[in-house]
Amino acid sequence: MLALVQLADGYGVIAVEGKAREPFGQLVSEWNDGPGKQTRLDGLCEQLGLDSSGVGVIRYQLLHRTVSALLEARRYGAREALMLVHSFDATDSSLDDYQAFAGALGLTNAETNAITSPTVRGDVTLRLGWVKEC
Repeated sequence: MLALVQLADGYGVIAVEGKAREPFGQLVSEWNDGPGKQTRLDGLCEQLGLDSSGVGVIRYQLLHRTVSALLEARRYGAREALMLVHSFDATDSSLDDYQAFAGALGLTNAETNAITSPTVRGDVTLRLGWVKEC
């Protein structure tokens, strides 16, 4: 799900990734099996300010969903983007993958029911969040 939201000083985009006891897809090292995929990966990493040679242990789906939030924010002229994981798993089985991804982006506070510190990617301020089903 993708939501365009009005903020006090403009717009923001929220890209929601729902999880229920399944991983965030393949690790980049498993997913990246050809030159076309490497080109795709290079583009995603460029958007996030990451070195594509160092993301093999990151889940591809996290890269893709986060870049979609950034691209849609730019498309709508929004200055804020949030990639939000909505977990329906009582044990938060994929939280460690999310935290590794947040760490690769240099973000802090990647905890349950929290929004991370911000980082600026181009003209958009990016945050990640993890919320649990109540």
